[in-house]
Amino acid sequence: MKRFFLITIVMSIVLFADFTRKNGVVTDTSTLLEWQDSYVDNSNEVKGALFAPAISYCENLILNGYSDWRLPNIKELLSLVDDAYYAPAINPIFKNTYSFAYISSTTTSSSGYNIWYVSFNKGQTFTDSKAYDSGYIRCVR
Repeated sequence: MKRFFLITIVMSIVLFADFTRKNGVVTDTSTLLEWQDSYVDNSNEVKGALFAPAISYCENLILNGYSDWRLPNIKELLSLVDDAYYAPAINPIFKNTYSFAYISSTTTSSSGYNIWYVSFNKGQTFTDSKAYDSGYIRCVR
């Protein structure tokens, strides 16, 4: 029953999501979350990292005049999945999205060894090691 309500809430957020974009930041007007979308490394590639450097990257990010960015949890990251699109399964207002694994801050167990990822290819989730597997980064505030 809890799973049904969680799915219902996530679907409601996705169905009624409306986004605006300004200065490389996308705002979800239904959740009021702001998402980083204008980030690249020195090779002009979307930023990717292991878990600890991803957290550090977001915590040290200053973007659009704000310094309170963080790595999103799995529910927040899933709220961006839009089944109307494929590879990437996200609203096209996001200009910098790969279809592969994006890191969340959510661990899978009390040991904290694995974390949740979202693949924007079709919007699927999976878990993997936070120590050995990197993912792309999309910071939120």
